[in-house]
Amino acid sequence: MDPYIYTDGSATEANKNAGAGVYSSLFQLSAPAGANATNFDGEVAAITLALGKITHAYAKNVVLLSDSRAALLAIASERRSTNARIFACRKSIECKREIVKALVMQWIPAHCGIPGNEEADRLARLGASQSQPLLPITMDMAKEMARSAITGSAEERSRGECGGKNWAALLDPKRRPPWTLPRAVSVACFRLATGHDYLRHHLKRIGVTESSDCDLCGVGEMTSDHIFACAAMVDLPTDGSYIGRAKLYWAVRNKMAEMPPLA
Repeated sequence: MDPYIYTDGSATEANKNAGAGVYSSLFQLSAPAGANATNFDGEVAAITLALGKITHAYAKNVVLLSDSRAALLAIASERRSTNARIFACRKSIECKREIVKALVMQWIPAHCGIPGNEEADRLARLGASQSQPLLPITMDMAKEMARSAITGSAEERSRGECGGKNWAALLDPKRRPPWTLPRAVSVACFRLATGHDYLRHHLKRIGVTESSDCDLCGVGEMTSDHIFACAAMVDLPTDGSYIGRAKLYWAVRNKMAEMPPLA
């Protein structure tokens, strides 16, 4: 029998529920981990759920695979824990050692294409969508609830302060440059989106220069929109992609650097 059992936990931001998922070649499990539970609670609940399926008929050597270092370290630690989930998981491990010859808990990386882990994650998310039991609020839950409330308040305040600003476009995920872009491309796209682009228009706004006219073509204000129609840059067309826009931006900045210092 396959000795590998994949476990995973998942917590939703929308309704603060958590789920536990377990996947192996013999069984697949999905269960709610409780209202206001954290992702950590879901991870521990998944390991405990997997332990409950190990019987005399199962393999003598069992490997529990989890992508949560925190959960594995907390369960394996010899320090006394006040967390009821950790305590229950440790007791279950002790009971299973009488059944199996070897029980190993192993960390694996998350979201890197490991089929068993991806399936356990899907089952955990399914568990998070189920009706959740009301469990006593632990210290970890209280900390997560406080952190979430503070973060939500800060995000709401920041969104309000962005109203009418150039960088309000960054609040829209569809208009926000992807995090996976190379640094030079990300910097250029961020500057073009926010208007803090160090072009003449911005330099005048912050008092560095008195004129906002384009000193490359001499026609119109030198804004982020202008450089894409600047007559001095017609030899460097752009396809409108993030990389193309960044290439044009840095070409403009290099030409500006070659000019005499601003008065």
